Amino acid sequence: MSALPALPVDGARHRPAHSRRRSRLSTQDLIKSLEIIGTLLAPLPPDLPMSPPVSRTSSPAPSHLDASTSKRKLDDSTFAADVPAADGSKRPKSHKHHASSSSALTPAASSSSSSASTPAGTSTSHYSSHTASTLDGTAASAASHGPQTRPGVAAQPLDGPAPLPTPYMPVRRPRRGKASLQEFDRMHDEYHTRGRAFKYSGDARFWSTYPSSHKHFKPLVHPPPPGSPYHTYGGLMSRLELVDALLHFVYSLWVQDFARNRCAATNWTSIFQFLDWTKDKWMQESTIGVREKMFVGLLHMIEAFIYQRRVRYAVMNHVGPDVVKLSNSLPNPKELEKTRQATASGQQRTPGMLPSPAGTASTNGTPNNQDTGTPNPTNVESEIPSSSQLPAPNLPPAVSLPLTASVPQPLIWDIRDVVESQNRAAVAMHVAHQHLTLSAVREHFPRTFGRMVYSTLTAQDEHEPDMEDDDGELFWPGQCVTGDGLGWLCNMGRAMVKEFGNEFGYKGMDGIIPKPDDERRAVPRS
Repeated sequence: MSALPALPVDGARHRPAHSRRRSRLSTQDLIKSLEIIGTLLAPLPPDLPMSPPVSRTSSPAPSHLDASTSKRKLDDSTFAADVPAADGSKRPKSHKHHASSSSALTPAASSSSSSASTPAGTSTSHYSSHTASTLDGTAASAASHGPQTRPGVAAQPLDGPAPLPTPYMPVRRPRRGKASLQEFDRMHDEYHTRGRAFKYSGDARFWSTYPSSHKHFKPLVHPPPPGSPYHTYGGLMSRLELVDALLHFVYSLWVQDFARNRCAATNWTSIFQFLDWTKDKWMQESTIGVREKMFVGLLHMIEAFIYQRRVRYAVMNHVGPDVVKLSNSLPNPKELEKTRQATASGQQRTPGMLPSPAGTASTNGTPNNQDTGTPNPTNVESEIPSSSQLPAPNLPPAVSLPLTASVPQPLIWDIRDVVESQNRAAVAMHVAHQHLTLSAVREHFPRTFGRMVYSTLTAQDEHEPDMEDDDGELFWPGQCVTGDGLGWLCNMGRAMVKEFGNEFGYKGMDGIIPKPDDERRAVPRS
């Protein structure tokens, strides 16, 4: 915007400085001057900061504007770069936000930028410096109070990851310590009984979900009321009860083994049939979501931990010692190699020396015997050395080392069982890692994730948590190569079942279908 035109004053140059007087402006001149300035759509705010901060050295002060800097227009990208964001980092300059930033400037800021281009010494210099100080105060206010948004202007989202939800902090229970053998036996009986109740209810509810015309359809004696969660989500409730039953069975067997520091392989073998049955019910669903696949991963992880526990204790208890005892009866491979090399070197004999073609009595190869008859054979034999006269080589004594060993048949079957269990554990763990990971638990089971991550328990505190505690600390099962972790896995699975089932009205033990003979004998619920 150009500067205000100088008003005509007659004889002003010829008057002395002490006698010059400012002439009165006419109405027409005032109207023309106001038309040049234009209309202020939005005046400056009446409440200015009391003490604006000192401008930075990178921002030129209005008092230092010269002829070259006064022609520079206030760029919106420069203004946005000088004003820090709420997190303290400067906003990047980009052409994407150029138009929106230019439109976000108020008319007062636009007029102030145009006024800043007025040369110094004019009547608008005070207005220009006042506007510049106002902009500095506005920038300082934005830096201290965060970005400001005008009504009607959409705020630009800040770059960066979305804020994480507030994690769930578990309740830290007092340490119970390792219970007695009698207490562990009581827990085994209790959880085994509860597992049978869950299994019966899950099977009965599953058969009732078939159509009435299906050959496997079995109606319930007391079906759930229409519209209830167990009626609407009958198939899902049956699968949750089957998982609950499996977790109770596994936990009861683990409690029994943990109390005695053993692994009863025959007891674990009896659970694989029901484990496969439960996996089939979860994997045969045509429409399965992410959380349902995580339960498939949970079942495969349970299978891998069971097989690996059997391998660990079999190698530690009998397979490993038997193999070591059997290998001790065989020669050391290093000693066997030395013996083989010594035997091979001793069998290499030095060849005998060949006799000279001329006799010892001849000179220059001419025989002395002038007879034309056949030479005396006795003389020839005496001159040619025989092989029997050569010294016999010193051969090492023959050593007979046993290269084979008799392996007992039970050991062969034990080794085969260890190899097969190891392979099955590897396959099951591979499937489990595809569906059940710590990041997936964080996203879809945040409560269970918080109970495991923000826990003070360690891998050796597997006996501390309570299966019925919904708020206590847990622990991520980790790797199965140690043979441990089944207790942590059962507690994590129970937490997942409860967190997932609460969204559909799953009641656990309170919603099972009781057996006909259990009407008189109640199943323990605590």
